[in-house]
Amino acid sequence: MKKKKKYIKKSKGCYLGNIDKDIKRLKEKMELASNNQEFEKAIELRDKIINLERAGKKQKVSNFLHKSIDIIGIARNNIETHLTIFEVRGSNLDNKKTIILKDVEDIEDEEIIENYIMQTYGASDNILDIPEKIMLREILPHHDILEKIISEKIGHKVEIIVPKKGEKLKFVELAEQNSQISLKNATRNEEIILNELKQLLSLKDIPRRIEMYDISNISGDYTVAGMAVLINGKISKKDFRKFNIKETIGQNDFASMKEIITRRLKHTLDGKIGLRKYSRYDNSRWWKRSAY
Repeated sequence: MKKKKKYIKKSKGCYLGNIDKDIKRLKEKMELASNNQEFEKAIELRDKIINLERAGKKQKVSNFLHKSIDIIGIARNNIETHLTIFEVRGSNLDNKKTIILKDVEDIEDEEIIENYIMQTYGASDNILDIPEKIMLREILPHHDILEKIISEKIGHKVEIIVPKKGEKLKFVELAEQNSQISLKNATRNEEIILNELKQLLSLKDIPRRIEMYDISNISGDYTVAGMAVLINGKISKKDFRKFNIKETIGQNDFASMKEIITRRLKHTLDGKIGLRKYSRYDNSRWWKRSAY
């Protein structure tokens, strides 16, 4: 009976949207499980967090008098930028979404947000998705122009505002915090996956840099190799390379693979690290053997 009452109390809390404490508790458990290398448990806890966040996304926003407001928060590191958008409709926090952007490290926050606003609202075919107000942390360089474009599109005034105090400012800060949490969780999830890969391949160290090679030719001629790279579990296009096969004659993928990996290691490592440090794994044992 006590367990039943406890379950009803938890369910009621979730229904009312008071789930922040539960989510925080689960995140602490997930981080502990990840640190203890209990990766299956960490993934299970992550899924529970996602389900709780979805269940509690419609929450009352007491002092918002406008019918529709979008609130945008941003967080970034040197690999990704995360934008969180709260969609308030009819005094309810009706939806929350996070957009992940890559290869934008040279672009300022304001420009990223401007591009998002222009593409999402200025170029949108569905005017019903355009809110009355858009709330941000900072004034945008083309603030007035964006307001004019979106307002003309929808047929009435749309304001882009930067709140300085009160509940509106708190919601902008909350959107930013959600972006930071999303960014942190993305990094944590990558750590879980990389640790799983380390165990699966019986590696001594976590594979921070992963290089993948493929051999290609045209009817047996013009053989080339392509290299794709992941750094900390993320695709790094700037490190992609293409190599011409110089020594191998004819169509011999195994010999071509051995040639290109040997050249690659000699070029980047001066031969100081053995080839077995960088085995290529494939469904075929012949591929792996050709790299030794």
